[in-house]
Amino acid sequence: MRAKKSIMVGVVALLLLAGAGWGLWSSYFRVQTITIEGAADHQRVEMMVRKHFQETRRWFAPADSIFFIDTDGARESLQKEHIGISEITKQYPHTLRVVFREQVARFIWCGGDSSCYYIAHDGLIAAEAPQFSDAPLPLLTFSVPFAVFNISLGQWIFEPSVAQFLVEFIASTERQFSVGVTAIELQPRTKEVTAIPADVMEAKIFTQDDWFIFVRINDDAQRLASDLALLIKEKIPSLEKLAYIDLRFENKAFYKLR
Repeated sequence: MRAKKSIMVGVVALLLLAGAGWGLWSSYFRVQTITIEGAADHQRVEMMVRKHFQETRRWFAPADSIFFIDTDGARESLQKEHIGISEITKQYPHTLRVVFREQVARFIWCGGDSSCYYIAHDGLIAAEAPQFSDAPLPLLTFSVPFAVFNISLGQWIFEPSVAQFLVEFIASTERQFSVGVTAIELQPRTKEVTAIPADVMEAKIFTQDDWFIFVRINDDAQRLASDLALLIKEKIPSLEKLAYIDLRFENKAFYKLR
């Protein structure tokens, strides 16, 4: 009786193993379709995704098994190749969905590898950008050497709090004085940027009318914009005569006329 029971257990185990093997290797559970949304070159995206699955395959399963594909790694590989920032989800039994969400660009930055990138409202490196002779967005630069290479989409060039300050302050400045911001020089705490997000302490904001503003990044953007408006109203008769305004010091403001 005991021997018969052991045989039954063995048969059940073999059936389970056979079923698992069928599930792993059956074409029914292998990625047959990759749906791609929001990308310009669908063929390249699919090629890169399948290449990543091949490079990270498990020895006991096919490279495109829906159970074992590395979607996080595939997403990162698309970012490293500057294809875009995507969301990759499995749709059982055999479909993969790759969606590229549009990132609203607020700045342009040309990095240490000579490539240029669009920077989103939260400081995220969102997409590659061409090199403009006259940039349509404020151009970011650093006041110290930038020694970070192998830039990947999806990284933060600076902390989201820095981006939020810049977006709010620039919006208030442009709204109050009808003057566009053309460039921003970021001033980190260190003598060289060796890692990102960079630890930015101050910034120099340049306007299209050839005057600029010194600011501290950790200040309240709305209060600083109000202080700027009050200073210009009371002390500066014409913006054409203005060289710069320094708002980095608490309860004090300095300015220089041409």
